[in-house]
Amino acid sequence: MSEIPVIPPEKGDTPHHSVHVYYGYGKGKTTCCIGLAIRALGAGKRVALVQFDKGYDGEHEHYSERHILRKLEDIDLYPTGCERMKDDGSFRFGVEQQDLDEAKRGLKIAKKLIIGGDQDLLIL
Repeated sequence: MSEIPVIPPEKGDTPHHSVHVYYGYGKGKTTCCIGLAIRALGAGKRVALVQFDKGYDGEHEHYSERHILRKLEDIDLYPTGCERMKDDGSFRFGVEQQDLDEAKRGLKIAKKLIIGGDQDLLIL
């Protein structure tokens, strides 16, 4: 695996970098990230959001936060993952090869954004 280059700040520049980690079972992770994105957008920042395992992207998608986020400027959405809602409304649990392939696709998108994206905030 190749390393991501780290570019040191110019002399006199004060970098303001931070990493927020929201993890665990249950609700709240996406809500925290969306709140952070809205705050950044309100401050005039550009945002990129890569969603893992939330890939269904269509007329009847199940992730309502994307309906409003698509209407905002300066945010780029990258949903990855396979459809998990079955026709009967139940949820498909477990991991199949398609899920692993989609996770790899999401990581490739994230790497491109880390190395060369123009966003001020990257949410994975």
